[in-house]
Amino acid sequence: MLKKITIIVGICAIASGALAAPPKKLLVDQLKATNMKASAADAVGMAICHQASEDKRFDVACTSEVKPVLAYDTTMAMLGAETNCEGDCNERLGKQMLSEYIVTGGIAKLAKGKYLLTLELIDTPTAKVLGRVEEQVNGSGDVTIERARGAVKKLLAQLK
Repeated sequence: MLKKITIIVGICAIASGALAAPPKKLLVDQLKATNMKASAADAVGMAICHQASEDKRFDVACTSEVKPVLAYDTTMAMLGAETNCEGDCNERLGKQMLSEYIVTGGIAKLAKGKYLLTLELIDTPTAKVLGRVEEQVNGSGDVTIERARGAVKKLLAQLK
Protein backbone atom coordinates (compact mmCIF):
# COMPACT_ATOMS: atom_id res chain seq x y z
CA MET A 1 0.00 0.00 0.00
CA LEU A 2 2.78 2.41 0.97
CA LYS A 3 4.64 1.62 -2.26
CA LYS A 4 1.52 2.43 -4.30
CA ILE A 5 1.11 5.79 -2.56
CA THR A 6 4.79 6.60 -3.06
CA ILE A 7 4.58 5.72 -6.76
CA ILE A 8 1.41 7.80 -7.22
CA VAL A 9 2.97 10.79 -5.42
CA GLY A 10 6.10 10.43 -7.57
CA ILE A 11 4.09 10.29 -10.79
CA CYS A 12 2.08 13.36 -9.73
CA ALA A 13 5.28 15.25 -8.92
CA ILE A 14 6.78 14.37 -12.30
CA ALA A 15 3.57 15.29 -14.12
CA SER A 16 3.23 18.65 -12.35
CA GLY A 17 6.85 19.46 -13.16
CA ALA A 18 6.32 18.51 -16.77
CA LEU A 19 3.25 20.76 -17.01
CA ALA A 20 4.94 23.80 -15.47
CA ALA A 21 6.06 26.23 -18.13
CA PRO A 22 9.80 26.90 -18.13
CA PRO A 23 10.79 30.47 -17.23
CA LYS A 24 11.12 32.89 -20.13
CA LYS A 25 14.57 34.35 -20.79
CA LEU A 26 14.88 38.03 -19.92
CA LEU A 27 17.92 40.16 -20.66
CA VAL A 28 18.50 43.31 -18.60
CA ASP A 29 20.53 45.59 -20.84
CA GLN A 30 23.02 48.16 -19.57
CA LEU A 31 21.35 51.47 -18.72
CA LYS A 32 22.39 54.47 -20.75
CA ALA A 33 23.84 57.12 -18.40
CA THR A 34 23.23 60.79 -19.14
CA ASN A 35 24.99 63.55 -17.16
CA MET A 36 26.28 61.04 -14.62
CA LYS A 37 29.01 58.46 -14.14
CA ALA A 38 28.51 55.17 -15.91
CA SER A 39 29.42 53.33 -12.69
CA ALA A 40 26.43 54.92 -10.91
CA ALA A 41 24.12 53.88 -13.76
CA ASP A 42 25.62 50.38 -13.63
CA ALA A 43 24.78 50.14 -9.91
CA VAL A 44 21.15 51.07 -10.64
CA GLY A 45 21.13 48.60 -13.55
CA MET A 46 22.36 45.77 -11.34
CA ALA A 47 19.64 46.57 -8.78
CA ILE A 48 17.09 46.38 -11.60
CA CYS A 49 18.51 43.06 -12.76
CA HIS A 50 18.47 41.58 -9.26
CA GLN A 51 14.88 42.73 -8.76
CA ALA A 52 13.86 41.20 -12.10
CA SER A 53 15.46 37.94 -10.97
CA GLU A 54 12.93 37.79 -8.13
CA ASP A 55 10.14 37.31 -10.68
CA LYS A 56 10.15 33.54 -11.14
CA ARG A 57 8.50 33.82 -14.56
CA PHE A 58 11.92 34.76 -15.92
CA ASP A 59 15.43 33.38 -16.26
CA VAL A 60 17.33 36.68 -16.07
CA ALA A 61 20.68 37.60 -17.61
CA CYS A 62 22.38 40.73 -16.25
CA THR A 63 24.69 43.28 -17.82
CA SER A 64 27.80 41.41 -16.71
CA GLU A 65 26.69 38.51 -18.92
CA VAL A 66 26.04 40.86 -21.85
CA LYS A 67 29.43 42.55 -21.91
CA PRO A 68 31.24 39.67 -23.69
CA VAL A 69 28.69 39.86 -26.52
CA LEU A 70 29.14 43.62 -26.80
CA ALA A 71 32.92 43.19 -26.76
CA TYR A 72 32.61 40.67 -29.61
CA ASP A 73 30.59 43.17 -31.71
CA THR A 74 33.19 45.87 -31.05
CA THR A 75 36.02 43.54 -32.04
CA MET A 76 34.22 42.48 -35.21
CA ALA A 77 33.63 46.13 -36.14
CA MET A 78 37.32 46.91 -35.59
CA LEU A 79 38.21 44.01 -37.89
CA GLY A 80 35.97 45.48 -40.56
CA ALA A 81 33.08 43.04 -40.19
CA GLU A 82 29.64 44.48 -40.76
CA THR A 83 27.76 44.97 -37.49
CA ASN A 84 24.81 47.03 -38.83
CA CYS A 85 23.36 47.83 -35.44
CA GLU A 86 21.20 50.84 -36.28
CA GLY A 87 17.74 50.49 -34.79
CA ASP A 88 17.88 46.74 -34.21
CA CYS A 89 20.71 46.43 -31.67
CA ASN A 90 18.48 45.33 -28.79
CA GLU A 91 16.64 42.80 -30.95
CA ARG A 92 19.92 41.33 -32.26
CA LEU A 93 21.50 41.33 -28.81
CA GLY A 94 18.46 39.54 -27.39
CA LYS A 95 18.61 36.90 -30.09
CA GLN A 96 22.33 36.39 -29.46
CA MET A 97 21.62 35.90 -25.77
CA LEU A 98 18.56 33.77 -26.70
CA SER A 99 16.28 35.98 -24.62
CA GLU A 100 12.59 36.40 -25.29
CA TYR A 101 12.43 39.82 -23.62
CA ILE A 102 14.79 42.72 -23.00
CA VAL A 103 14.60 45.41 -20.35
CA THR A 104 16.43 48.48 -21.58
CA GLY A 105 16.47 52.15 -20.72
CA GLY A 106 18.46 54.92 -19.20
CA ILE A 107 19.00 57.11 -16.21
CA ALA A 108 19.68 60.83 -16.45
CA LYS A 109 20.84 63.23 -13.79
CA LEU A 110 18.62 66.29 -14.18
CA ALA A 111 20.00 68.30 -11.25
CA LYS A 112 21.69 67.64 -7.94
CA GLY A 113 19.77 64.78 -6.32
CA LYS A 114 17.21 64.65 -9.15
CA TYR A 115 17.13 61.79 -11.66
CA LEU A 116 14.90 60.46 -14.42
CA LEU A 117 14.77 56.69 -14.91
CA THR A 118 13.15 55.27 -18.05
CA LEU A 119 12.66 51.57 -18.73
CA GLU A 120 11.21 49.66 -21.67
CA LEU A 121 10.24 46.01 -22.00
CA ILE A 122 10.87 44.71 -25.52
CA ASP A 123 9.63 41.48 -27.08
CA THR A 124 12.79 40.22 -28.80
CA PRO A 125 11.27 38.23 -31.69
CA THR A 126 9.04 41.12 -32.82
CA ALA A 127 11.13 44.06 -31.51
CA LYS A 128 7.83 45.45 -30.18
CA VAL A 129 7.84 47.59 -27.03
CA LEU A 130 5.47 45.85 -24.61
CA GLY A 131 5.69 48.34 -21.78
CA ARG A 132 7.28 51.54 -20.55
CA VAL A 133 7.91 53.00 -17.11
CA GLU A 134 9.28 56.41 -16.20
CA GLU A 135 10.24 57.41 -12.66
CA GLN A 136 11.40 60.83 -11.53
CA VAL A 137 13.55 60.40 -8.44
CA ASN A 138 14.51 63.00 -5.87
CA GLY A 139 17.12 61.92 -3.37
CA SER A 140 20.27 59.92 -2.81
CA GLY A 141 21.60 56.81 -4.49
CA ASP A 142 19.70 54.58 -2.03
CA VAL A 143 16.41 56.23 -2.94
CA THR A 144 17.23 55.92 -6.64
CA ILE A 145 17.94 52.20 -6.31
CA GLU A 146 14.71 51.58 -4.37
CA ARG A 147 12.68 53.47 -6.98
CA ALA A 148 14.45 51.54 -9.75
CA ARG A 149 13.43 48.26 -8.11
CA GLY A 150 9.84 49.48 -7.95
CA ALA A 151 9.99 50.60 -11.59
CA VAL A 152 11.08 47.18 -12.87
CA LYS A 153 8.31 45.53 -10.82
CA LYS A 154 5.78 47.84 -12.52
CA LEU A 155 7.32 47.15 -15.90
CA LEU A 156 7.22 43.36 -15.56
CA ALA A 157 3.68 43.52 -14.15
CA GLN A 158 2.62 44.90 -17.56
CA LEU A 159 3.48 41.49 -19.02
CA LYS A 160 0.61 39.21 -18.17
